[in-house]
Amino acid sequence: MRSDEAFLSEVKQQLQKSSDELDELTLAKLGAVRRRAVEAASRPAVFRLGNVLSLGRGGMAILMLAGVLLIASVVLLKTAYPPVQQQLQPITLLEDMELLGAAEELEFYQELDFYLWVADEQDSG
Repeated sequence: MRSDEAFLSEVKQQLQKSSDELDELTLAKLGAVRRRAVEAASRPAVFRLGNVLSLGRGGMAILMLAGVLLIASVVLLKTAYPPVQQQLQPITLLEDMELLGAAEELEFYQELDFYLWVADEQDSG
């Protein structure tokens, strides 16, 4: 235990001695790097694609697992709840022509506001 403390003390002394012997240019560079690090630490964290790609194998494995789970859940939800298919009855071209050619029905739709007003008057009176 004593030898560890002596070793640490000697290492600290050598580091202090070497830092005292640094030239002005190196000290200026270190100061600039330190200021940039402090500024970067004070800004909110922004994650970029480079950060995600540098996660390593563990991080990439987690991302891949999350992607597989997302795809599997979407597939399961689609199979569990299939979209509702509405049964549409096709109207043939002849039926369309018959509707367009019926003069009585066109008059009905032209007078629809009047008929709605009459119905409201009868309901309220």
